[in-house]
Amino acid sequence: FCYNLFIRLTNWIVMKFLSRLIAQILINALAFWVIINAVPDIKFTGDWLRLLTIGAVLGLLNFAVKPILKLFLGPLIVLTFGLFTLVINAFILWLVTWFFADLIIPLGWPLLWSTLVLSAINFIFHFFLKKRG
Repeated sequence: FCYNLFIRLTNWIVMKFLSRLIAQILINALAFWVIINAVPDIKFTGDWLRLLTIGAVLGLLNFAVKPILKLFLGPLIVLTFGLFTLVINAFILWLVTWFFADLIIPLGWPLLWSTLVLSAINFIFHFFLKKRG
């Protein structure tokens, strides 16, 4: 009985994690599609598969690099009442463009607007995902 319960619980946790991971990749790909079409001076020469790859890399960087940056830059985040997280998000977005030559987001206003659009889309989707489940 305990073994079956353990297996079911493990399967449920893994499926929930995988579904959230797939949803995050799709949300990131959709956000990049919106950014490419809405923000001026953004150049992208890839296809949908490339957008999904970019979304996956962004998710990986948000998972691996962002917490470390927030840990070390915590005092700046507190001093700026959380606005410094936009700088961290812009840096993560810049890292994504560094990995992919077919996505060009110039520094300055295009990077700032791209960061704001990406943050807004992720906020909206996560708000609805948390309400649902």
